[in-house]
Amino acid sequence: MKFPNPHDFKTIPGTEGWERMYPYQYQFVTDDPERKEYEEKAFWFYDGLHYPEAIYPFDTIWDEAWYLGSSQYNNRIFQVPPMEKVRAERDRIIEEYRSLINTEEEHKTFDDLLNTAKTVFPYVENHLYYVEHWFHTVFWKKMREVSAIMVEHKMINDVEDIWYMRRDEIKQALWDIEHAVVDGPFALDNAISLVAAKQKKIGGDVAGRADIVLVPNLQVGNVIHKGLTYLANKKIAAAVMGAKVPIVMTSRADTTDTKLYSIAITTFIS
Repeated sequence: MKFPNPHDFKTIPGTEGWERMYPYQYQFVTDDPERKEYEEKAFWFYDGLHYPEAIYPFDTIWDEAWYLGSSQYNNRIFQVPPMEKVRAERDRIIEEYRSLINTEEEHKTFDDLLNTAKTVFPYVENHLYYVEHWFHTVFWKKMREVSAIMVEHKMINDVEDIWYMRRDEIKQALWDIEHAVVDGPFALDNAISLVAAKQKKIGGDVAGRADIVLVPNLQVGNVIHKGLTYLANKKIAAAVMGAKVPIVMTSRADTTDTKLYSIAITTFIS
């Protein structure tokens, strides 16, 4: 058993040519023997915390942004020296400060404050540790309370499923719970035509005003799709909702424009 070799991964059918969208230095290569050898010997890991999804081509600038290079990489990333050197540097700084004091009374005040700091510091660090974990506990509890609301409205199956959702998806789900109105079943004209709904005396907030129409099966959806395409001459975009990755689903007879629109809308909602 071994870790996977990045060069062994195959291109997903239908995504051929994806390499043209990304800079050369971002890709694992096989045309440079020296670099290929280096890549195969290196240990690669998936940073799912900061990059839970694949980086879109133009988003790679985030990794090269100047403000990252001139801030945290200069000030926050450093090598911690051995502890004895840290203690020696601490003692040197203390003595330099103490040498600036002139009177015995001030020496005593300085020493008292220094001893107090040495005594309190471990408790402060521990306090921060416990406070941080307390905050996380409160946060996780609140998130599960939100998740329970989604379970109640049958948006997800289990309270723990909320951890699979992105922040924007949680926001959208809560908006839907608060504002979305579901009604039906309706005949198509009663769902989208206010005139038809009034003539048939069908009341409610949804009849004649539906923004989204859910169909009972694929066959009915296909009839609406083909009717809009060929009878109404409308532009169509097709996408699979709720999948873990973007999925474009078009008809074999769809035009190039329809396929392009489908790719665009799937990218937008993913």
